[in-house]
Amino acid sequence: MRKSTRAMGALLGAAVLAVSPVPAAAQSYSASRVISYFSPDDLRAVLGELDATMEQSSDEEDRYLIKFSNGTASSVFFRVCSSSGCRGLNFLASFAKPSDKTSEATSKLVHDYNETWSAAKAYPKSDGGAYVQHYVISDGGITMDNLRAQVNIYSSMLQKMRETIYTDG
Repeated sequence: MRKSTRAMGALLGAAVLAVSPVPAAAQSYSASRVISYFSPDDLRAVLGELDATMEQSSDEEDRYLIKFSNGTASSVFFRVCSSSGCRGLNFLASFAKPSDKTSEATSKLVHDYNETWSAAKAYPKSDGGAYVQHYVISDGGITMDNLRAQVNIYSSMLQKMRETIYTDG
């Protein structure tokens, strides 16, 4: 009788943990898992599927630095946060002014990039460089696979911007 009581207790404990709304401290990638609130651990797991890395910035508490396998890099900011987690991810990459182009030429290339590509938004910088931004929300839930796909497309858009402003025009 004592063994069956312990077994039942262990089973109930496992069931409670399985449906707990509190995220685990370290997440692993599961394509179909639905994310309601973003966490650094969830994003790290997704980035691992893309052979990308992420570390917290030393200068801003809510800023993380991502290095993608294609050689591009980006910051990501966790936005619309509460004690449950964050509902938004703001990805932002900065590109320096190309040495062989004027600020006006780079601004024109940024405009052309936006006309051609819609998965990310580019902005000219006042110093003649460019920003590329992408925002992801978790309202209603987002699967890890969908987040992986969006981040993968964003890294491709960073590659396109690098090619656009440093080799085109």
